[in-house]
Amino acid sequence: MKLNIPTTWFFIIFSTLTFSSFAQEVLIPLQVNPVIKKYRKDHPEKLFKTFESGDTLKLPFKDDFSNYSGYPADSLWDDKDAFVNTGYAYNPYSLGVVTLDAIDSIGDMYYPVAGSSPFIADHLTSKPIDLSPYHASDSIYLSFYYQPQGLGDAPESTDSLILEFYSPLTNSWYPQWKKPGTLLQNFKLVMIPVLSDTFLLKGFKFRFYNYASLTGIFESSWAGNVDMWNLDYIYLNNNRSDTDTIMRDLAFTAPLKSLLRHYEAMPWTHYQNNHSEMNNAFPISFQNNDSIIRNVYRNFSFYDLVNHKITYTTTGGAINFPPFASTTLDVPISYIYDSVYTDHAEFVVTAFFSSTGAAFDFTRNNDTLRYHQVFDNYYAYDDGSSENGYGLSGEGSQNGQLAYQFTNFKTSDTLRGVDMYFNQTLDSVSQKYFFLTIWDNDAVNSQPGSVIYSQIGARPLYEDSLNKFHTYLLDTPQVVPQVFYVGWIQTTTDLLNVGFDRNRLLNDSNIASWKNPKIYFNISGAWQHSSFPGALMIRPLFGKKIILNQITQPLVVNKLTIFPDPAADMVNIRYPELSGNIMVKTTINDLCGKTIINFNTPVQSIDVSHLKNGIYFINISTSQGINYRSKFIVIH
Repeated sequence: MKLNIPTTWFFIIFSTLTFSSFAQEVLIPLQVNPVIKKYRKDHPEKLFKTFESGDTLKLPFKDDFSNYSGYPADSLWDDKDAFVNTGYAYNPYSLGVVTLDAIDSIGDMYYPVAGSSPFIADHLTSKPIDLSPYHASDSIYLSFYYQPQGLGDAPESTDSLILEFYSPLTNSWYPQWKKPGTLLQNFKLVMIPVLSDTFLLKGFKFRFYNYASLTGIFESSWAGNVDMWNLDYIYLNNNRSDTDTIMRDLAFTAPLKSLLRHYEAMPWTHYQNNHSEMNNAFPISFQNNDSIIRNVYRNFSFYDLVNHKITYTTTGGAINFPPFASTTLDVPISYIYDSVYTDHAEFVVTAFFSSTGAAFDFTRNNDTLRYHQVFDNYYAYDDGSSENGYGLSGEGSQNGQLAYQFTNFKTSDTLRGVDMYFNQTLDSVSQKYFFLTIWDNDAVNSQPGSVIYSQIGARPLYEDSLNKFHTYLLDTPQVVPQVFYVGWIQTTTDLLNVGFDRNRLLNDSNIASWKNPKIYFNISGAWQHSSFPGALMIRPLFGKKIILNQITQPLVVNKLTIFPDPAADMVNIRYPELSGNIMVKTTINDLCGKTIINFNTPVQSIDVSHLKNGIYFINISTSQGINYRSKFIVIH
């Protein structure tokens, strides 16, 4: 499996974060895991599920992380620190890995232990396994694939990934394997024998854990998720040997993408007006991880979610797929999305394959992929989730411009607003105003041209719902040209931290000279292409008038005094004396904006002994329209 490592891309990110103070574009890591946050919110019944005492698993133990995301499976794993996902692996053997990083089981950074020195972060611990029927001669091996960094941050050489075995005889853990941090590498296979009678007992367990460190961050408020390790194909069984390295499996290796040529989503009326955005081929990526030729059948179906019916099926035919081969094939599709509705449509596209021949070692969970195709009132290059934050920062960026190119397929329609998703940072920039700006196209130089609209008073706003965009309505709706740009002009040097989707618009065939064809920035008087592959979470909104139930955001004044900070039991609040009979509301929110504590009267002390370790924001709003805001840390 060939690995084309985008070395320059990762060096650009590293150098930007470590030693440059001049104005430039920046990518920073996330400070929360929104997928885990949303999972906890949607599945509270699963958060406290425990494995009944005395129960143990039987061999074989295997997990390829292909049919679920979020927490590791309760049926196999004892903890919830690691993150099962399809977004962080680079050139995986199968779609779906588990990632150990610097974010904990509730989706937050490991505060207060997270710092520049290496600290123990995630654990991935197996359920108890019954090895009592076996002896050393039964040749039990644990195998797994690992990869440092992936599409995330590279662990430093002082960081590491560690494997340990647990002995129920001594009630102790024993180190078996360790890998120091390094830059991106191909997935590598590790084979570890389980030979000692100390482990061949009922109640044996194994665990991975990682050391992480918040090093090399230029701004302390940019500190976020770092030092990632991806694991896949974890397999424990008897009658194996150190040459038993074949994972007999046929697997997709990349998610399905939109059948639209350039967009993940577009307005339904624009698509109906011009079907040229429809692609005539569906690319699928898969790999034969077996040592024999596999005869593979490829199949597709399109399901209309609005009308509840299958609208199209097709097959890509069959191919004889060589051993250990990986490929991306374009399957011809002769289909135009169609629906009885005039302003909205949604489809689920399913791709699956089948194969004849010998049985597979792993369950057939990674032979089916689904893609949710949305046609609404917006254009989107992103898939709705961010892996990083993007912005312009440094000395000289106070007038920096960020422009995102879109092609309009219905030029008579009206641009009425822009959706943006901003990631929160420890030092919130929600009071840093920018000019929401629209440019026409300079066709001669293929870059943003003249400003056709600029709206003062916009600032980064964070919605309570996770991965939810905030809608900025235009004071004066605009009819824009076919090619136009949406973005901002800054008023400060602060990094605004808009969501950045690393899994879209990827093209690393020549990463040293590659330029993002859609993202432009201007911090020196001339427009430049972004050097970062990916998509901004910015979406222009078209069509009918947009009605929002919006509340006017009050002015924020940072005049609160919070002590002690960090706090363990009580936090005290001092703010300017309020005159008259003024209504006051006090709230404490976590990093994701969730309200933890709420008072409708002025308070000078708040009990925080029940809060978990972490960073919290305190807001005191008055009926005069003034909002006092600060933050503090809880450490028990």
